[in-house]
Amino acid sequence: MTATLLSAALCLLLAAPAHAATERTPRAQAELISESASITPGKPFWLALKFRIERHWHTYWKNPGDSGLPATIGWDLPPGFAAGPIEWPYPRRFRVGPIVNFGYEDEVLLVTQIRPPASLELGNRVRIAARAKWLLCKDVCIPEQGNFEISLPISAAPAKADSKHKDSFAKARAKIPVELQDWELKAELQNDIVLLSLNPQTSSRVDLAGLTFFPDHEGWMDNAAPQLLTRERNRFNLQIKTAATRPEILRGVLVAPKGWSSGHNAVEINVPVK
Repeated sequence: MTATLLSAALCLLLAAPAHAATERTPRAQAELISESASITPGKPFWLALKFRIERHWHTYWKNPGDSGLPATIGWDLPPGFAAGPIEWPYPRRFRVGPIVNFGYEDEVLLVTQIRPPASLELGNRVRIAARAKWLLCKDVCIPEQGNFEISLPISAAPAKADSKHKDSFAKARAKIPVELQDWELKAELQNDIVLLSLNPQTSSRVDLAGLTFFPDHEGWMDNAAPQLLTRERNRFNLQIKTAATRPEILRGVLVAPKGWSSGHNAVEINVPVK
């Protein structure tokens, strides 16, 4: 991280937090939203931090690439509640001069599952608060933060989707990577290249043109290098250039713009490197 970015991040940490359901800045609007209109005791439900980002600005994936910082969410939950990790949608590449970053533009939802206890009293309301920090970049990077709060009623009936946010959650869930099935994967280190071989185990036809790998962890991949995809009959080979270190496991997300046989564009992989 550059000295300028570190200084800006320090200012963010020292600044007094804002208190609002929605945080608006000249670069983005952030809002805490719920997929369901109520809570059922003992039944998990989903919240999301929804960003609407101004044109030409972007924020970051869990691995930001060559620079940047991912968003963080700290939850303030009632007793007995628990929050899962952020379900990160697959990112896209942003080239800024010689570096490449991974992140989002326009609109993105960072979805989290919340698990309530079974002992909730019906008829009451539950307050859930969150403090979030994120970084927005264009030709400069601006750290931002906000305090968010949402209040939901407790009901014995199965929770119904909030019509206001139904479409946003459906689009977000379609972008969350799923487990890759019916493919045999092998990864082999050849000098400074990891060769990932993908062999379909079914007769389904998939067009992997534009296939891109995004690593879960930063530091080992040459993010700016092109990823060459070739095909030998039914087998696809993707060349991934390494940087200073060599990975023992190829862990991350494979994005196929035309989609996998599951109908999703992104799948998770975890492959030992020989």
